[in-house]
Amino acid sequence: MGDPTPFWALDPATTHLNHGSFGACPWPVLDEQQRLRRELEANPTRWFDVEYPSAVREAREALAGFVGSDPAAVAFATNTTQAVNMAVRAVVARLAPGDEVLVTSHAYPACRFALDAITAAAAVVVRVVEIPEVLDGPAELAAIVLGAVGPRTRAVLIDHVESGTGVVVPVGEVVAALEPDVVVIVDGAHAPGMLELDLDALGASFYAGNLHKWVCAPKGAAFVRVAAGWRDEVVPLTVSHGWGDERSADGGRFHALFDWPGTSDPTAWLSVPAAIREIGTAHPGGWAGVRAANRALVLAAQALMCDELGSTPPVPASMVGSLAVVPLTGRAAGATGPELTAHARSRGFEAKFVVAGGRVGLRLSAHLYNTIDDYVRCAEALSVF
Repeated sequence: MGDPTPFWALDPATTHLNHGSFGACPWPVLDEQQRLRRELEANPTRWFDVEYPSAVREAREALAGFVGSDPAAVAFATNTTQAVNMAVRAVVARLAPGDEVLVTSHAYPACRFALDAITAAAAVVVRVVEIPEVLDGPAELAAIVLGAVGPRTRAVLIDHVESGTGVVVPVGEVVAALEPDVVVIVDGAHAPGMLELDLDALGASFYAGNLHKWVCAPKGAAFVRVAAGWRDEVVPLTVSHGWGDERSADGGRFHALFDWPGTSDPTAWLSVPAAIREIGTAHPGGWAGVRAANRALVLAAQALMCDELGSTPPVPASMVGSLAVVPLTGRAAGATGPELTAHARSRGFEAKFVVAGGRVGLRLSAHLYNTIDDYVRCAEALSVF
């Protein structure tokens, strides 16, 4: 980051401790997106007809290499919630009334709402597996999920990294035990950029991931990976020209459907290679160094804040990526999320407060723009709530 201009577009007057919600896009990536927009607007007709098909193919190939997937299996989406909707619709279309989809109590609310809405119309049962807030380790979590699978279970929707708790779920064990007999839809909203991914090796029927979070691409960049046996049945939420016009440069109805949703601004998708490159070169250890640095920082921050506030981490370090929860104590423990958010903002912080198991916690995020001093000052601010 040797450029004299700031690398991050974030307001330096605020301490940003909530990367996990919406991410943060650095200036070089925003500049690349603006360059693409200028090219598009200079000649929209030619750009969409001539430039876009190869550009989206190249962006998809860069993304596929980053997440360890065959490019043929990957399509861009606007966000993970949209991608999960598509996956759930495809799966439920194969199910019969009374069949069951399993989901955990820690599922992301938006995806859970989608699951409830889509299954209700088909008389498919949603069964919720209760996950405790305090866990001994990944094996315990895997055993709880797999132990809940019953004779009518046909699919499982499971997070890779739980949004509310930051817990890294052992999806590899779950997928290996269930696929292909039980379809697994992985909500990987937080995983790309936080965890090293090899989605071909994972072998889930569906994997949805965001790229605006830990990869730091522009908002509107996400993807869905679809196993070969499902690609003829998955359609985007908006059916457009791709239904009958295979204009995708690498051919095939699957990519044609997703690449051409109607007139939109695809520059967030096309900026993904720049985000992968810029964040990967912002640390001397490359992406492995980025992931390790973020994890080390959030664990150090969690330990520091738990010590300051007199609380205990709810899960072991083996279940932490770049998100970690600090259970709050004292007056803060009895406050609401909006009250705590307002207090944090009055002290110059953006932070995420969660409620789990009836307890209020601060969900910490860590990315390359954070330092341990950010969390020291946050602990001080909370101690005087």
